[in-house]
Amino acid sequence: MERSIILSDTLANRLEHYLQEHPDESVSDLIEEILQQKENPSGRTSRVLRIQPAKTGSGYSDTSVNHDEILAL
Repeated sequence: MERSIILSDTLANRLEHYLQEHPDESVSDLIEEILQQKENPSGRTSRVLRIQPAKTGSGYSDTSVNHDEILAL
């Protein structure tokens, strides 16, 4: 589907600058991303965040207890 829209000069310049800075994105991609944000204002996505466990020995074992001392380092 093709649509024509009227943009102010300022907005058209911002759009053109953005697309030059992000050549891998198209106007269609940008509109789709903005619509997804507007349709889902809570920021929750349908994707599942998969948290991987840390490797053994990757940090302190008592961070929840001694967080002030650890963060002060």
